[in-house]
Amino acid sequence: MRESFRVVIGALFLGVSGLAFFAWPPPQGTAPANAPLSSSVATRPGTRRAQHSTARQADSGRLQHEERRESARRAAQAEQAAALEAFLDEVDLCVDLATDLVEAKRGRDPESPETIAEFERIRTRYRAVRSRLIRRVDRDRASADLFYEEIRELEDGDVQRELAQVLPFVASEAFGRQLAAVARSDSDPTSREVALIGLRGRGATGADAVIEVAETAVDPSVRSAALRELRGHLGDPRAIRSMRRGISVTERHLFDEDASVRRAALITLGTMRGQPSASMRERVQQIAESDPDGDIRVTARSLLSRWS
Repeated sequence: MRESFRVVIGALFLGVSGLAFFAWPPPQGTAPANAPLSSSVATRPGTRRAQHSTARQADSGRLQHEERRESARRAAQAEQAAALEAFLDEVDLCVDLATDLVEAKRGRDPESPETIAEFERIRTRYRAVRSRLIRRVDRDRASADLFYEEIRELEDGDVQRELAQVLPFVASEAFGRQLAAVARSDSDPTSREVALIGLRGRGATGADAVIEVAETAVDPSVRSAALRELRGHLGDPRAIRSMRRGISVTERHLFDEDASVRRAALITLGTMRGQPSASMRERVQQIAESDPDGDIRVTARSLLSRWS
């Protein structure tokens, strides 16, 4: 009986103890059995290895991205270098053909069908190459600068002037301002003539520069070149105001001390549309009667007959 009692008492004690174990709060600093993993558990060696692997993968991805970018940069540089080389080859070909064209002009015999045919062959090929260059320099200022520097380094002035026909097609306004500065003040007369050609079609900016050169240039070859180039600005609607002064400057040069300047002034006035003013007609009449150069007198008389 006592033994049974002790067994019952023991069982009751164990049951109460078990309830107490589950009911009582755990000691401070001890996590319940079903609590989530703490930060100390999250940094176990296996977890750290996973973090290091993720970091290595990220570094590898960044490295591959930089390698792809560097490869793309090298490919772009190689493509640009190839394009530049092709452009310079085209420039060399254009210079060679312009040289051949100028030499063919100098040695052309108008009575020889063979020389005329050869001249036409060269001119046709030259114009085809020049057209390709025009398309390039029209859209690319850097190519225009390279081409312009190539022109300036040539020694034959006639070849320089022939190639300068490309420059008016360079649309850049900054390039036009550069040409205007060269036309106004460069020490080399041929460089100034080349720049004057390049100012064609540039509105008032180009016309004003050409007029200033015609009015102030000391070298008569530059003055006559500027007067010839004024013809290209007469029909430009953007240069109407400027050309009023240009016509006045041209009239004054009818009495220039240099015969080439007087001839250029007459030819420029002859390209004007409409009837001349009374004062202009009177000056040309005076040239036709008294100019010391016989060719200029003939040119003036021809102009008067056109005006009559």
